[in-house]
Amino acid sequence: MSRADEPSLSAAGTKGSRSGPLIEWLVIGALALLGFIVVWWVYRPGFMSVDSVAQLTEARSGAFSDFHPPILALIWRYLDKVWPGPIGMLILLDGLFWLGVAVFFRLLRWPLWARAGALLVAGFQPAVFMLLGTIWKDTLMQATLLAATSAMLLAGPRPRAREVGLVIALPLMFVAIAVRHNGIGAAWPLLALPFFGLKWLAGWRRPWQLLAALGVGLVLALALRQGSALLSRKIAEPTEYWQMTPIYDLVGMSLQVDEMLIDPEDGILSPGVDLARLRRAYDPRDHLRLYHCRGKNCTPALLRTNDPTQLRALSANWKRAIKAHPRAYLAHRWRVFRELLRFEGRRVDLSTGITRNRLGVPTQRSEAGTFAVDLLARAPNFPFYATWFYVLLQGALLVVGALDFFKRGRPLSLCFSLSGLIYLATFFFATGAPDFRYSTWTILTTLLAACALAGFEGWPEPSGSLGFDLRACWLRRPWRRSARDAVERSGSGA
Repeated sequence: MSRADEPSLSAAGTKGSRSGPLIEWLVIGALALLGFIVVWWVYRPGFMSVDSVAQLTEARSGAFSDFHPPILALIWRYLDKVWPGPIGMLILLDGLFWLGVAVFFRLLRWPLWARAGALLVAGFQPAVFMLLGTIWKDTLMQATLLAATSAMLLAGPRPRAREVGLVIALPLMFVAIAVRHNGIGAAWPLLALPFFGLKWLAGWRRPWQLLAALGVGLVLALALRQGSALLSRKIAEPTEYWQMTPIYDLVGMSLQVDEMLIDPEDGILSPGVDLARLRRAYDPRDHLRLYHCRGKNCTPALLRTNDPTQLRALSANWKRAIKAHPRAYLAHRWRVFRELLRFEGRRVDLSTGITRNRLGVPTQRSEAGTFAVDLLARAPNFPFYATWFYVLLQGALLVVGALDFFKRGRPLSLCFSLSGLIYLATFFFATGAPDFRYSTWTILTTLLAACALAGFEGWPEPSGSLGFDLRACWLRRPWRRSARDAVERSGSGA
């Protein structure tokens, strides 16, 4: 073969090398688009619980409170003007979720058929799918976390590309942290990802690299959390919602030690309420029972207060009781948290449609929505909804992910496991009810952490070079070697 023929063969090899990655993007993108359409078709115009109705009411009135973080209602306020009702938020949440999933599975180092199957398993796992169509702060947090993480993965660790990835990811991470009071627990480990590729960390030992990256990620997460708190104070009316955790804990500890630990100065006890009354009102599955009565003319056992003096007294009383009775505190908290882990296989609490409202949003479900609700309700608790099972898997993946990082320098599986476990652990200290939606991020990150052990196309590389860029996507080395080998074989044959 003459030398003049080499460019044409090289061009042909280059052309052939581009078709593989292009096909992969098209296939993965098509499956993600299918997932987007299915979620839209099933849940349209978007399921709404009581919380959703309250936040749409705030969005339309412009009067925000901090009982629910106001960022969702603020975003919804503008979307509602373009697409009235829940449909605009459904499109936003659905789109961000499937975009993040598509990028993640495109970058995996698996055969295309395996990535396509894993994408469908992760997106349509019943515990994950049941959340995607409801307008909840949990859904928005999950969607923005996925989209932000995928933006950072796509950018890779090269300085300029990393900066672009962070510019895209930080607003999404801000929303994820702002939309849930404990969202920082899920976001912090993922915010550390871009910093593992810093050039100045390359010479450090792996444990110090891990601590440094997580430290920088934590500082960034705390800064975003502070920004979200400033936004909330600026636009939202304070409700002193935090008092519900101390009240619940004081009741639980009182029942554990069989002694009234609530001081009269707290201003939260109704007149004449004793331990027997608290025992009847206490429910480890629903803290709101403390503030309601079943009879017509009864008085709730406990009241909430807005008096600053009483709030200070309540806070001091709570801290004092925990120090004096740490075992009672942990016993009460474990009793509540174990309900979230679902050891007994209790029936999952699904979002089943649109709550009655005065906002003009019709409550009738589509036929596809009715079918999906019935199908999800019939799915067995194990393995789909058994939170404890995924916590065990996540714990094992945390160990494997740590070993993978210390041996190969790949932090993604470890960070996903940390994100899921830290987020769920925050509910041990704060939750007042075992809503299943609190578990969904942990279940999803379990699936993603397992997949992330396969690694990504050239990401991350501690040397600071670009782990993933468009050129690496289109011209992967195996294809280039195949083209070069073909040229050499043709030359030897000539």
